[in-house]
Formats: sequence, structure tokens, C-alpha cells
Amino acid sequence: MAAVRGGSYDSTTAKNNASPLVTTEQINNFISNINLLDQIGIFELNHIFAHSQRLNSDAIVAFVKALCKVSMTELQSPTDPRIFCLTKIVEIAHYNMNRIRLVWTRIWKVLSDFFVSVGLSENLSVAIFVMDSLRQLAMKFLEREELANYNFQNEFLQPFAVVMQKSNAPEVRELIVRCVSQMVLSRVNNVKSGWKSVFTVFTAAAADDRRSIVLLAFETMEKIVRDYFPYITETETTTFTDCVKCLITFTSSKFSSDASLNAIAFLRFCAVKLAEEGFVCHEKDTDQQPNNLDSSDGSVAVPKDDHVYFWVPLLAGLARLTADSRPTIRKGAVEVLFDILKDHGHLFSQSFWANIFESVIYPLFGSESFIPNGHNSSVNSPEDDSWNFETKMVALKCLADLYITFFEVMRPELSRVTSVVTNFIRSPYKQSASTGLSVFQLLTEGLASKLSKEEWEKILLCFKESAAHTFVVFDKIVRMMQNIEIPDRNESYSEAEQYSDNDIYNADEEEANMETASYAIVRMRNHISLQLQLFRT
Repeated sequence: MAAVRGGSYDSTTAKNNASPLVTTEQINNFISNINLLDQIGIFELNHIFAHSQRLNSDAIVAFVKALCKVSMTELQSPTDPRIFCLTKIVEIAHYNMNRIRLVWTRIWKVLSDFFVSVGLSENLSVAIFVMDSLRQLAMKFLEREELANYNFQNEFLQPFAVVMQKSNAPEVRELIVRCVSQMVLSRVNNVKSGWKSVFTVFTAAAADDRRSIVLLAFETMEKIVRDYFPYITETETTTFTDCVKCLITFTSSKFSSDASLNAIAFLRFCAVKLAEEGFVCHEKDTDQQPNNLDSSDGSVAVPKDDHVYFWVPLLAGLARLTADSRPTIRKGAVEVLFDILKDHGHLFSQSFWANIFESVIYPLFGSESFIPNGHNSSVNSPEDDSWNFETKMVALKCLADLYITFFEVMRPELSRVTSVVTNFIRSPYKQSASTGLSVFQLLTEGLASKLSKEEWEKILLCFKESAAHTFVVFDKIVRMMQNIEIPDRNESYSEAEQYSDNDIYNADEEEANMETASYAIVRMRNHISLQLQLFRT
């Protein structure tokens, strides 16, 4: 029998012609091996997968890598993808879940990358099938209770979060929301570290560009917060922070104003549940307390008391919503924020209250940025301001009411609260100044019997300075009027045709003076009205 040269064609073989000869015995052995493979049936294959837990740690990792590689090849066919290896991957993961932590982490690292890669496949049917396969596997995994201080669940559910954030297929994203919803609602007793991935999925869904996905995710969030709130607070403190971030993202929904307002209402509900469960902010070592409650970057810098970690993201999140572009959201956030503080403020220590005022309440009003200035602003309704007047008025009234309620605790803040109120009196706008006066009157009446002589002197001096400021503004307006030349409007239009370029420039200047005069007249009218209110006060 003629010898056959083996090996695939390559440049080395063609150039050197040095590949070894394949003997007749080797060919016979090769044919025997092929016949042996033909004799392996489904039972023998299943036996291999079912007993994969007997492989040592390195062998099982290598086996999983090889199986994922073969499965990727099977799924690459655009017309006829095969799922045999994919189903076996699910089986192997199930059989090896009881491996020690170190080995299981290595196995899941391979599988996680595989599920993400296939889940982002352009083949929609393949992506949907692999996500459903991951759901089946996750349901089995969540049957087991996670030990304390372990992060297995979060790692296991992470592929859902990654694909949800990166997939361009709305069908896949909707399937992920449905899968995660089913898992968390049916296995809520066992969910621990997995909450982080759950809220990551729903946060991504809240910002989705498909209405059905947003509403589907919100429906599940509503049930979680309403029915399973204790499961959220019993795990890590960051879990509640993730929950609050998710609800805040829903407030930005462009599809449903009801969902946005309901999300704010659920933030109020979260505060009620925290109070019911006894999340009290006790006094701690003030030497180790930071100066603020800033959580804008996702981290929370708070005092040592663990319960503060639950209140801070809630209050900081609502504070950020007060700068929303939609008036209804701004107003709703302000009302809920101050309602929470008023209803549950008795749970807060004095040091925590000080931090709340410093990092949540005072920034709502800024320094004096909330008082619009300049001739180009609309005199009575500066809608172009980032915070419209209606929202600011609501916040100011709420601040006075809150301070009166907790005056004994927050007595040291009297000067700054009074300054915030009287700053409104300095405003050139009638509505703002009038509200400042009425709130100042409300504040003094509410604190009348509680203030000492020195405290009365402080707030009245502040009021006097604000009132005096209005006279300075009036003087400026008068001087402005004196410098304006009122043009003669009796000139005929025929004379206007003879104007030179310089005359046209003068005409433009006269028009600008008329606009300034109009502005000054309205300002004077508002000033006179304000003075009358000051005298009444």
C-alpha cells in the first residue's frame, strides 16, 4: 500500500517536503478511532457531563473553556445555529455549583464572559435563547441561600446587567427585565448581594428609550419597594442607595409623568418604612464626623452611625431633583423632601441636622444666585431662571415651617435661616420680595415666644439691612431715570428717511433708552408696592 503524506498544506511542507510519512498502522488506528466515536451514544455523552464534578479544579476550568469555545462555533451560523453545547454549559454550571469558592469563581469568570458575548450577538434568536438559558441557571442558583459577606449572587447576575446596558435589541432588553423580575419576585427570600445587579438592570431600564420596558421595570420596582422593603435594608447599606438611585432615574422618564411622580412618592414611602423599622440617627463621636453629606458622586460621606447611610442617599437624591427641568418634578421633590424632614426629623441627632442644613437645605437656595438681576430679565416672572419662582417660594415656606418645628434642636442656625429669608426681600422682583416678607413674618410669629432678646436683635437687624437695601436700589433707579433722554416722538416719518448712518445709530440708542425707562418705571412701581408691605410688617 502506498504511503500517504499527512498534515495540512503549509508553506513549510511545500518548501522542504520534509513531513513524516503516515504508516499503514497509523491509518488503521485512525479508522478504528473514528469507528469508536461512532459508537459513543447520547448516554455516554450525558455521563461525561453529569460527572464533570469529579474533575479536579484545573480540569473543570479547562473543560468549561473548551465547551464555551465549541458552543461559540456552533452559534455562529447565521441560518442554522446549534445549541447542543449551550445546553450542556447550563448543565455543567448546575452540576458544579457546589465547588469551593475559589474554583467556582474561576468557572463563572469563563461562563460570564461567554453569556455576555453571546447575549450581545447580532443574531436575535441566539441572544434571546442564551439569556433565557442564563435565567434558568440563575433560578437554580438563587435556590441556594447566600452566606454572609459573599458576593456570588452579584457576580452571577452581572451578565444580565452588562447585556442590559449594552444591547441594541429592545427584545433582548425587555426579556432581561422580565427574567430579572421573575427571579427576584420568586426568590426574594434568598436574594442578598444580587440586589445590586437587580437594581442596575432596573436603572438601565428606567432610562430606556422604549416605553414598554420603562413601565415594565417600574411595575416590578413598585412591588419590590412596597412589598419587600425589609429585604433591601437587611443586606448591605449600599443596597438601599442603589434602590434610591433607581427610583430617581425613573423620575426622569420621558414617557410617563405619572411614573415620575410615583417614583417621588415611593421615595417618601421609603422614608416612612425607614422610620417604622427604627432607623434612628443617634449621636456619635463628632470628632470623626465629616462636614457634609455629599453623595453626588455615588459615594456617601456620612457620620459613623450606620443608619445615616440609609437617610443620606434619600435626602441627597431628593435635593438633586429640586433642580430638575420640569416644574412638577421640582415642586414635588421640594414638598416630599421637607415633608420627610418634618415628619421624621425627631429621629435625627443635632449633628446630623446640622449636616442636613449645610449640605441639603442651604444649597437649594444657593448664595444669591436665586435672586435674578439685570435689565434683560423678565421683571415679574423670570422663567429663564434654572429654578422657577413658584418652586422657590414653596421651598422658602417649607424651610420656615421646618425651622419653627425643630427650633430647639436647630437654634444655632437662626442667623443663616433668617439670612436666606431676608435675601428674598432684596430681590428686584415683586413676587419674590413679597414672599420673603410674608415668610419673615411667619418665621417671627412662630418663634415669638422662643427667642431671646439677643436673638430678636439679630433677626431684626438682618431685616433692617434688607429693607435698607431696597432704598439703595430705589436711589439707583431714580438716578437711572435722570440719565435717560426721552426722545421726541412728534417727528414725521418723512424726516426719518433723511437720517444718516449716525442718525440711525442715535435712533437705536433712543430705543434702548426707552426700554430702560420702561424697565425703571416698572421697578419703581414694584418698589413702592414693596415699601407699603414693609410699613405694614
